[in-house]
Amino acid sequence: MRTNGEILLEAYTIINGQRESHYGNPASTFARTAALWSAYLGHAVNCKDVAICMVLLKFCWEAYHHKQDNLLDAAGYIGMAADMAGVNTRETDTLGDIGKWWSGGAKK
Repeated sequence: MRTNGEILLEAYTIINGQRESHYGNPASTFARTAALWSAYLGHAVNCKDVAICMVLLKFCWEAYHHKQDNLLDAAGYIGMAADMAGVNTRETDTLGDIGKWWSGGAKK
């Protein structure tokens, strides 16, 4: 059994360690994701929106079937949402390389 808040410490360790080495700088990654979602949805999505939507996805999966990883990831995404609150998507990243392969289907 976990102690109070232990999952938060584990999430903190993950988002400040192995995740960045696997997926790159979080602000840039969330900005690229926001740019893609914005293009697909046809309206602006920011970095904080991406993090919040990922939390909601993890909660959706958790509602279907309990898996500790769902809650761990949700805790990490909540931390990222707080960090991304002040990130300006346009200043952090643009479609950049993604624009090279994003060839259509995006709503204007």
